[in-house]
Amino acid sequence: MLLFNLGLRPVLAILSLCGSYVILSVALGTVQRLWASALFGTTGGHISGLSGLLVSLALLTYIQWFLCIRVFGLIASLPDRAAAWLEIPTTGQMGESGHMTAAVGGAVALSLRSTPAPFLAFSKVGKAKAKKAATMT
Repeated sequence: MLLFNLGLRPVLAILSLCGSYVILSVALGTVQRLWASALFGTTGGHISGLSGLLVSLALLTYIQWFLCIRVFGLIASLPDRAAAWLEIPTTGQMGESGHMTAAVGGAVALSLRSTPAPFLAFSKVGKAKAKKAATMT
């Protein structure tokens, strides 16, 4: 296990980084080539106004972002998958990809915890919290 963690894990991470650039360019190129055909096929051959253009741009941006997250997520998960394939025991379920997921989840939880009151004022719960905070000060 020590030899795998010291010798093979960094090599697999670098190889998965190089491979992810190849996979990403192919995936994004395919999306770019097929996007116009798919969009015009679903809308009947035309985009209706500025709102249709903005929605299609938002959808394309989301698809590209999702592809980037999934493809570059392979960098952290490939060494763990190779360890499982070689039947090398790891230290529990939290491999390198698990630590990355936990770090991102912690960052999201921390950012939600410190959401300023003006952003919460649009909901009933936010208004109640803002009113309670105003009376406490």
